[in-house]
Amino acid sequence: MPRSSLQPRDCQVVIGNKCVISSFDNINNKGIIDTLKSYNSKDLIIDPLAIDNVMGKTKMKTWEAPGLTVVGNRIYVDTEELSQYNIDWLKTKFPEFEYVKVSIGGHNDGCFHTLKPGAILSLYDIQTYDETFPGWDVCYLPDQSWSKIKGWQTIRSKTQGKWWLPGEEHNDEFINFVNAWLSDWVGYVEETVFDVNVLVLDEHHVCISNPHNEDVNKFLQKHNMEPVHIPWRHRYFWDGGLHCITLDLEREGKMENYF
Repeated sequence: MPRSSLQPRDCQVVIGNKCVISSFDNINNKGIIDTLKSYNSKDLIIDPLAIDNVMGKTKMKTWEAPGLTVVGNRIYVDTEELSQYNIDWLKTKFPEFEYVKVSIGGHNDGCFHTLKPGAILSLYDIQTYDETFPGWDVCYLPDQSWSKIKGWQTIRSKTQGKWWLPGEEHNDEFINFVNAWLSDWVGYVEETVFDVNVLVLDEHHVCISNPHNEDVNKFLQKHNMEPVHIPWRHRYFWDGGLHCITLDLEREGKMENYF
């Protein structure tokens, strides 16, 4: 069974006033693209490499959109996820941006998130922010929450840390079905910290899936931001946070003048 298209941000990214299709991770991605074309086809860019891979014309590695983080007039490029070929293609399409290389690996929106000019949520040991975001205030969130979540320790050995559906820890029939038939649906949730994967609405409001992280709450209060709790119970199954399941097409507020 193909993976659900619940996470449009995994294959699409807005750069300037253009929406870029970076890859096709499943056949359902076509529905997202058709919707984007109907919204504004002239501002949609599809990487030819993504099409060639689907058609079997090339075996070159495509790139996943969360390997890029656009902040104002800068594009932070994860060199562990994008090749120089990918970067060169982007520069031909968006030469007006400054490209900053980082080395993270995986989906960057689950590793760090720029909330507003001067404020970042981050895991530990992701970047040297003195170099990439000099002067910004960083709230570090250590990956220690899993041991405190009831039910997780029960199911992790049965799912190899890939997924969790609260309340189904002892439903072995269901667990075996997911492991056998839906392996392409799940990611590797054990390595994900959803408290970083937030969705910023504006400089005063940010959507969060966990309202109980006091470190995050204090940091948001410090920067005059109000947390908006969005219950996203099945994030542990799909391995996708609020930022993953949302693709913001039009944005208000600029960061260009900060750097």
